[in-house]
Amino acid sequence: MNFRRFPVTTAVLLAISFNVTLQAQDATRLRQANNITKEQRIDNWLNSQDKNADGKIAGDEATGLMNSNFTRNDTNKDNFLDRKELGDLAERLARGGFGRNRQPRDQQTMTTEQLLKQLPEGVTVVPDIDFVKALREAGAKDVTYMRYKDGSGHGTFFANIKETGPAREKFFERTLKGRHSKYVFTIRNGKTFLNDKSILVKGLRCSNALVSDESAAELIANLDTFASFGINTVSVFFMGSRFGDMKGYNRDGSLNPVYTARMGRIIEAADERGMVVLVGCLYWGNSKAKWEEWKQAEANAAIANTVRWLKEHDYRNVFVDVDNEGMAKRAKGFDNRLLVVAGKKVDPTCVIATNFKGPAPPEADLGLHFSAKVPGKPYIESEGTPTHQRAGRLLGQLQQEERLLQLHQHRPLQRRNEGQAESPHSRAPRQRLGIYVCFDLAAVPAAVGSEQLPRRRRLEAIARHPMVARIHPRQVRTVLAPSTHVRNRTVISKL
Repeated sequence: MNFRRFPVTTAVLLAISFNVTLQAQDATRLRQANNITKEQRIDNWLNSQDKNADGKIAGDEATGLMNSNFTRNDTNKDNFLDRKELGDLAERLARGGFGRNRQPRDQQTMTTEQLLKQLPEGVTVVPDIDFVKALREAGAKDVTYMRYKDGSGHGTFFANIKETGPAREKFFERTLKGRHSKYVFTIRNGKTFLNDKSILVKGLRCSNALVSDESAAELIANLDTFASFGINTVSVFFMGSRFGDMKGYNRDGSLNPVYTARMGRIIEAADERGMVVLVGCLYWGNSKAKWEEWKQAEANAAIANTVRWLKEHDYRNVFVDVDNEGMAKRAKGFDNRLLVVAGKKVDPTCVIATNFKGPAPPEADLGLHFSAKVPGKPYIESEGTPTHQRAGRLLGQLQQEERLLQLHQHRPLQRRNEGQAESPHSRAPRQRLGIYVCFDLAAVPAAVGSEQLPRRRRLEAIARHPMVARIHPRQVRTVLAPSTHVRNRTVISKL
């Protein structure tokens, strides 16, 4: 046959032949996929992506579709996919089958541009990893996902446009409707302000509140109780303190969206109550959440990305601690002044503090904890452990000095899998993590707060007092547990 005389016929034959070949490849791939066992599939994934051979795939090890769907498959939110989670994934894939570019039946998606055209008037888009969860909570049966290009929440958005009714309304209400911070924390003339009112910062250090959704929810649930005793600030860290081990930052310094979602809920809940959140960034020391390979550039990126995230979500009832106690400065030599500068380049209005031994640099708005007090620059004791003093002296101190009591730092219970050695990453927050109430004894009768009473009798009197009973209805022996402390005429009771 002379193909030069039949070019159209030749093209058709080639196209048919190519299509038949693709169909045959798909059929072969489907047979192979269906013949492979779940354990073989898990082993294949681990062999190709478990770079450090610890039997799990970390968030920074995952590639391709495993990386794109990592958050969805990481059901316990520990930033690892273990054999159980990989097994669940393998079972879902086995039920769904495989095919070239296979799409769910009747599923339609739209781009960000198409979505913007459908927005109601006055509504703006705020990328939020919670949108899938919100849709599902509202009854959505088939939800697609947001594909992140980095940890800051930017990416290509896909939405199931067939969802209607409460699910769609929930989506627009929670995820797309623009929000504005009701309260703004600022520094003016060496003093701290919330909106236009001078504020004395008094609060609780809840550094591991992001360790789980339950822990974040527990903190939020107790904010009203805290506020009723004059607490106006809580501190929460992206990089877990001591035993939290939360990798709030990815290897490149971008934010982990799992933890930004929790932090966002806490900040918004605090804003509704007129409270402030100290957003902690780097936490070195004993924390296993740190990246030992980080240089100054990655540390700068972490601070810049944190400030950018706060700015994009209009979270202004906040201030930032770049480096807890200067731990990263001591261990890695990070210049804290450059960390502040990196944040200020993103948002000059963001209130940023340093926390190392020495005066805060000129670029910082205030000093915290380890910082030397500088005339004209506010200082907040963000990790106070008061010494024993009489009640009258304490009351005067609380009226003059801004202070956060250190809490939320005790070790979570560890879960040990049978037949397996415990990994640092297998710790599970099965114990409630440090939700406390703090109040001074100014309203307690003088005899109760008297130094003359033995410590146990003092505790028993405190336990019987109506103020304690209102927030702690349990028996006296609970109040006398080791987790209860009486310091500086201040009571800290575990809820």
